[in-house]
Order: sequence, then structure tokens, then C-alpha cells
Amino acid sequence: ERLSLRTSLTILKRPTLKWASIVAALGIYTVFTAGFGFLPNFAIALGATKTQLGILSSITLLMGSIAGLNANRFAARLLGPRKSIVIAYSIATLTIAIIPHTTSVYHLFLLQACTGFARGTAYPILMSLVILDIPDRDKATAMGFFQAVYSIGMFLGPVVSGQIGGMFGYTALFTSSALVAAASVVAAFKLPKSLEG
Repeated sequence: ERLSLRTSLTILKRPTLKWASIVAALGIYTVFTAGFGFLPNFAIALGATKTQLGILSSITLLMGSIAGLNANRFAARLLGPRKSIVIAYSIATLTIAIIPHTTSVYHLFLLQACTGFARGTAYPILMSLVILDIPDRDKATAMGFFQAVYSIGMFLGPVVSGQIGGMFGYTALFTSSALVAAASVVAAFKLPKSLEG
């Protein structure tokens, strides 16, 4: 049992696992703020119809799915995992920062297409990095750690952003989310340079 615990702690200290989990947590924070959490309300404020709200959500999911299917096949192979994640979250940072300055629902469609594609590219690559070079018997431990850290972002996203939005409005809400996305870019640079293409 002591050996098992020691082995688990060794696994959790791996830089790739640690930083991939942190990047994913920061990324999911933005999903629950600028992706699904508060974006529909902002779209309604711009005059979006129910149909347009449905399209907005569908675009995000569709582009994320398309990117996810090809992330490891193309992006990771061409650019390397580290660079792919940095570029993806850089795009997400930019598009989220633009949201509060948007005056058209159709512009939101375009921004969400870009953001959805970026997130859809990054997440599968992060998932693959979590278990990279980890023995089969220890992969469950690695994934458990990843999910635990990931869930922190999932919880804090709507809670913190809700407070910011309630006190300071949409501009502050989306700007703070863009800053979190920027933090995910910084964290991605902490991934081992050996992951470069």
C-alpha cells in the first residue's frame, strides 16, 4: 500500500499531467462563462430570438466536435501538442475579449465558431497528454487527478463570473473570462518543451 501511494504521488508530480490539468481547468472555466453560462443572456440583450439562441449553442458544439475529431490527427501532428494548445487558447482569449464589444448576434455566431473550434482542438490534446507515458495500471490515477482539477474550473466558472457580472456587468464578466483564458495560455507554456512539434 505504501508503494502504491508513493507511486501515485510520483505520478501526480509529473509536469505534463499537472500543467495539462491546470490548463484544462482554466479552459473549462471559460466554457461555463463565455460559452454557455452567460452568453445566451448577453445574446438576448442584443435582441437574439429563440431560434438564434439555439443556433448559437449549436455552432459552439458543432465546431467543437469537428475540431475534436481532428485535433490529434492534424493539429498535434503538424504543430506539436504544446504549440497547438497555446494557439487554440490564444484564439479563445481573443474571441472572448471581443464578445462584450459586439453589437450583432451574427458577430456572436462567428466568435463562437472560432471559440468552439479552439476549445475543441485543445481539449482532446490535453486529454491525451494526461496519460502520456504513464503505465496502464496508473492511468486511472492520472485521469482521476485530471478530472478533480478540471471540476474546480467547472465549479468556479459560473460562481465567480456570476458575481463579477452581477456587480460590474457583462463587459467585466467577459473581460475577466478572457483573462482566465489568457492564464491558460501562460499555463500551456509550462508544458514540457519536449512536446513541441
